[in-house]
Amino acid sequence: MISLLAAMFTIGEMTSKEEATTYCNLLEKGDTVIVDSSGGSLDAFMSLGDCLYDKEVNVIVKKALSGAAYMVSAAPKSCIYKEIICTWFI
Repeated sequence: MISLLAAMFTIGEMTSKEEATTYCNLLEKGDTVIVDSSGGSLDAFMSLGDCLYDKEVNVIVKKALSGAAYMVSAAPKSCIYKEIICTWFI
């Protein structure tokens, strides 16, 4: 028998790198996060994106605008459903 316990939580708006560090400290290798965010601090999302990549965290996208989209693109595996909004601002 195989048992699996993995964390799953939602990431919304982030305004500081401290928030990104808090999320990162909660994550373990192979966890899954749901992204439902209108954006926030680009530095915070890029920092968390590095963490998602390093810890091989899976991402399910409900909405990822602005900085959140950069974070999603760093994840090794992302599930972006049809008709989901995911935009980058240049």
